[in-house]
Amino acid sequence: MIDTTIFIDKILEPTAFANQLIEFLFDKNNKIEITIYSKLQKEDKKHILLNDYSFILDLNEYRNIKNILEKYFKKNWGFIINDKHKGLFSFKMETFSIDCVDENDKAEKEQLLDSLILNKIINKYEVDEDDWIDPYYEK
Repeated sequence: MIDTTIFIDKILEPTAFANQLIEFLFDKNNKIEITIYSKLQKEDKKHILLNDYSFILDLNEYRNIKNILEKYFKKNWGFIINDKHKGLFSFKMETFSIDCVDENDKAEKEQLLDSLILNKIINKYEVDEDDWIDPYYEK
């Protein structure tokens, strides 16, 4: 399997981007782990049960705290579905990447990102496919 990552050049509307991406991911997955890489405000800690700034949510749990999470989508955050499917969005370092698990996943994400470009939520993206195989890796 070729490792495929999509790099987003610039997120113009961080909250809209995050909400649409997370809703898209919930269409395919029951649970998502979200990590916030910035300090949480005291009032938000009361509403979000966190373990080292990471938490696993289903769609209903996400919708219950969506309004709290939205302010952190303008900072640094990421998601993990599994070790081959994750994303990192660091506004400070301007790093925005999403992994793809297969060709179908890549095509679906490209379609989502194309619609985000049309709606001026992101400006552009690039697909990086790496077929390098570690010679010391044993199956």
